[in-house]
Amino acid sequence: MTSERNSPHDPQAGAQPAPRETGAPSDAALPSADVALVIAFITQLRRVFSAPSYRPPLLPTVALEVHQLSLRSDVGADQLVEVLERDAVLAAQVLRVAGSAAYGGWGQDDISLKVAVVRLGMRNLASVVWEVAAGMRVFRSARYAVAMEQIRTHSTMCAHLCRLVASRKALSTETAFLCGLLHDIGMAATLLVLSDRPKDEPSISPGVLDEVLRQTHQEVSGMIAQLWKLPAEVQNVLANHHSFPAGQPPHPLSAAVAIVEELSRDLGHGVEIGAGRCDRVVPETLARAREVLGFTEEQEAELRETAEKLAASVTQDLAPGKPKPVPSPAAKTASAPAAAAPSVAAKSAVPHHARLSLWRRLGRMFGGK
Repeated sequence: MTSERNSPHDPQAGAQPAPRETGAPSDAALPSADVALVIAFITQLRRVFSAPSYRPPLLPTVALEVHQLSLRSDVGADQLVEVLERDAVLAAQVLRVAGSAAYGGWGQDDISLKVAVVRLGMRNLASVVWEVAAGMRVFRSARYAVAMEQIRTHSTMCAHLCRLVASRKALSTETAFLCGLLHDIGMAATLLVLSDRPKDEPSISPGVLDEVLRQTHQEVSGMIAQLWKLPAEVQNVLANHHSFPAGQPPHPLSAAVAIVEELSRDLGHGVEIGAGRCDRVVPETLARAREVLGFTEEQEAELRETAEKLAASVTQDLAPGKPKPVPSPAAKTASAPAAAAPSVAAKSAVPHHARLSLWRRLGRMFGGK
């Protein structure tokens, strides 16, 4: 973390975050030398993230625009197409998903962005765009490739589970999806910063890295959301999904993220570094989350059953080495920007089609919007 881009400038960077309602696992199990390293890394990371020179991982403004438009009732397909055409890679991926088996495939003459937008619907479109954008631009680090893949898979699962919980509790399903997808962005951003360390520096032990992420990622997630200018509600949830601010009721979506994060972890889709505590939700927080949402035992059992099916689908679709389907030739599309990037899209494609089919069925089970 010695590059000019990451040099510290803010003397208040080491300030402690606001008091929390609930705690987190103690770091007492670490050797004293490792505890000192953890403190040193956390102090430096806070300086880096609060420095005016810090730039968060790139996230296309197109994703946020599509999300905002999807919340409006007066927006038509033409407006969404106009926004999507500004990002060729995202447009190509929207075409690819809309032409998957889950949506009946493409014919010879009907391939266009407008048809794709109509097929997906505004809510599905926003989810697809966010997931593709995050997968391409955020969860990428050669130095921490395994951890980044765990974060991406975990976040994808949490996004869809959050949407299902929101549909049960009369919350915004679109905002819930976004919160689930980006709640651990602080982990990804931290790993990207640590990737900039000179290669001749000693590697960080898994135990120290796990503890650093545990203590900082919630705070950093909130900071990144603010830098991205995400909606204030999303900033609040991302900054408070492991512990809740003292003296005020937790946001219902913070409670939803806490519940689905621990459920995802319990089903084998957590982030396992060192002792694997970095994404653990402590029992006190979980109990408070269930209380806030009024979760009944029946609803929790139904959510778990759904999560198990989703976990099986994610495991199958994201298995390492699984051949990725090749998208249809972009030359057939009626969108010039989308046709301009078929090779890039093929490299970064996420196999959505099987999961989308499953998620649509699960959405109907939960009465999703």
